[in-house]
Amino acid sequence: MFSLKINNVDYSNWLIRDTMVPVVNRNRDFTPIASELILSLSELTNHVSEGDDVTVQEYNSSYPFYWGTVSRVKRIHDTRAYDVTVQHKINKLQKNFVTHNDLHAYFVDTNDLKKYNPIGIGTGYATVQLIHLLSCLGEASGFIFETSGLDVKNENNFIEEITWSSANHKIYINDLYVSEDMLWCVNNNVATKKGNIELKSDYKSNVLNTFDLFQEICSNLGLAVYLSQTGSPKRIMLFRATEAVYSPSEDLTFSKVTTKREPTPGGYSYKVNFNDEISTYKSDTEHDLEEIEDVSIDEGKATLTTIKNLAYLYQKPNSDDGDTLGISDFAPSIGWSSKQGEKFIYPFEGNELSMLRNKRNSSISEHAITDIRCPYNHGALNSLSHFVDTNKLSKKSIIKYEVAV
Repeated sequence: MFSLKINNVDYSNWLIRDTMVPVVNRNRDFTPIASELILSLSELTNHVSEGDDVTVQEYNSSYPFYWGTVSRVKRIHDTRAYDVTVQHKINKLQKNFVTHNDLHAYFVDTNDLKKYNPIGIGTGYATVQLIHLLSCLGEASGFIFETSGLDVKNENNFIEEITWSSANHKIYINDLYVSEDMLWCVNNNVATKKGNIELKSDYKSNVLNTFDLFQEICSNLGLAVYLSQTGSPKRIMLFRATEAVYSPSEDLTFSKVTTKREPTPGGYSYKVNFNDEISTYKSDTEHDLEEIEDVSIDEGKATLTTIKNLAYLYQKPNSDDGDTLGISDFAPSIGWSSKQGEKFIYPFEGNELSMLRNKRNSSISEHAITDIRCPYNHGALNSLSHFVDTNKLSKKSIIKYEVAV
């Protein structure tokens, strides 16, 4: 049995129509979906208002698997009910923007140079660890993104192996950084100081909200998003999903159907655009972007979207303070040098399109898609979707996942 709570008051008995509640919901390229709930509550219930806090959890559990905010209440006279629209908490990311005003204070609220280094690319040029960036996006929106599972050097968080200073080094998710100055130009077609972006309407209109940036990072890294079920409740967990799936035994399965999605012919294409000179992102002058990569495979029919001025840097091997490598550190013939770089590296080449793999697979690859109906289980966190039927009699999970063939 499940419990629906609004402002921590149980409304389960006032729910007059069953609904499907998402545990996990994402697109095929790993971009998370901020799922809405539509609740039908008896008009005899206590009044519900916009802004009220909503959770759904197992009965007597303190760990919700859905957490949202009431965004709309409408009285339906014919049914003598209220239709209540609830938005998932991560939807709050849409209210903040990738700007110095919204994020910088959260970046610098640490003494850990690994998280934020004001000279990570050289004097005056700050770096922000990608994991720290994710945490700050949540903090700015009033909730916790739990990233500890990403801050571990293990096979699941592996990016690629590079040769630098005559030795092999493995790069993991916690070795990824962004330039703070470049970040303020994300999704714009120029490289310039943040003030020019903030003051000019043409540029300001292109500034991403933090949910857009969050979705892109989730797609690049293949992150799954779900609510904590141990430790402190109401933490939004981020972990790197694998192709392992939840597969209950046959006697615990109501139904299981697998369909095959055929590959899409014609290949794919993508472009990467930014300016590889760090100084341009503090410049009074507006500088054009460079076409760092223009790739077309086969006929290039499927266009993989990339965001302008979004580049990831690698932490310098044997460093633990956000000191990063740049393009000037890399030469294809000799690998990585020990030189301090003042440019950028966007890690596509050499790691099998790691940052675009999920977009490529969702566009053209052959997949087997499985739909499972089974008793409720909080597993399947790496699935495409996992919905719970709130019908008191069925207590059923509906899980959809896909595996590359």
